[in-house]
Amino acid sequence: MLSNAEKTLLNANLQGFPMISAASAAWKRCGKCGHANVNVNAALRLAATKYANDPVFVEACRQLFPLPCMIGGVLIK
Repeated sequence: MLSNAEKTLLNANLQGFPMISAASAAWKRCGKCGHANVNVNAALRLAATKYANDPVFVEACRQLFPLPCMIGGVLIK
């Protein structure tokens, strides 16, 4: 089950973050690629781990929802 912040992140148009885009495609089951068989929670955890210290990602998250927040089990602050 995804939190409200995770759903907001997956619905946001964050083109500069390909791992978030892949998780979003898996969540939406786009049907055009191999993302349909990806574990969305694992994809979110991997993306959050990679981007947690990226100031551009943190600012994008701050604009979408209040921080600090858990995304994929990773604290974004």
